[in-house]
Amino acid sequence: MDLMVKWWLEKDGALVLGRGRCMLLEAIDRKGSLREAAKACGISYRAAWGKLRVSEERLGEPLVEIRPGKRGMTLTPRARQLLQVFHGIDEKLQEATATIVEKSLRD
Repeated sequence: MDLMVKWWLEKDGALVLGRGRCMLLEAIDRKGSLREAAKACGISYRAAWGKLRVSEERLGEPLVEIRPGKRGMTLTPRARQLLQVFHGIDEKLQEATATIVEKSLRD
């Protein structure tokens, strides 16, 4: 049996970063473009732009930077830090969940 924990980061009770937004940020990092990242995540450009802007507004700081003189985007150092924190916590939660489920099924 595979059980997973769903969680997200909030600020003042509002979503800032969850698994879906992490996927979007990582796709922006890989593709260098919000349009291509949205396509890779299976969402519209408008939805991707909205999710990104809402997270930035809630945090009060940018998560992406427009490349000067070029088309495309890069992640800010803060976005990279948030991704690292999210994945670190997620890994520990998934391990703890697996351990608890395994122990519960043995008892």
